Amino acid sequence: MGQGLPLSDDGKGGSVFLRWNEDTNSQMKALMIPAEDTPYAMGCFEFDIYIPDEYPNCPPKVLLRTTGGGRVRFNPNLYNEGKVCLSLLGTWPGEPWNPKVSNLLQVCNSILFLIFVEKPYFNEPGYATSEDTPAGDQASADYNRVIQNGTVKHAMVDMMKSPPKAFEAVVKRHFKSKIDSIEAKVTEWIEASRASSHAPTSLVSDLATLKGLVAGLPALDDE
Repeated sequence: MGQGLPLSDDGKGGSVFLRWNEDTNSQMKALMIPAEDTPYAMGCFEFDIYIPDEYPNCPPKVLLRTTGGGRVRFNPNLYNEGKVCLSLLGTWPGEPWNPKVSNLLQVCNSILFLIFVEKPYFNEPGYATSEDTPAGDQASADYNRVIQNGTVKHAMVDMMKSPPKAFEAVVKRHFKSKIDSIEAKVTEWIEASRASSHAPTSLVSDLATLKGLVAGLPALDDE
């Protein structure tokens, strides 16, 4: 089931991990780690996946679990109650599910590469026309700042405090191996906020919390 899933050792392309209930293949979980050039960089996002009996004649059902308890809408395509808007799932306009060619791998790739993007603001219908304009670029930067804060708080700190049981080892190893890159990226976000006369809100304290949690993990060679 996991054959062909994206897996990026350097973090530049993003990664997807899948686990399924051994008692029934209809219930699955996915962990997605978006690419480093996005406002979701190196965060861990958990999804529930349900495979209906009619699959592949109909699409799977997908729910985002990483929402800060329903407080954060991470993308125009990702609602704070967990709804995933994607044409393949029948929840967004565009190319529909095709039983002859569509599959779970295509769904995972679409979420990772078409939703977890560098400028998610422009995923909102009608906003794409403002890309590369001063107003559009400013709105996109402001939108990204909100996502960056949510990513560090909920897809990093909360994930380290309470990792999903299905991915506990993956989450801990990811943050242990990537903490230097994460610190550099979050510091970049903090400096960009200050340069734009925006306070970095909780980024400074959340980064310190994350580093403390990671410092308590065993060395990778000791695992």
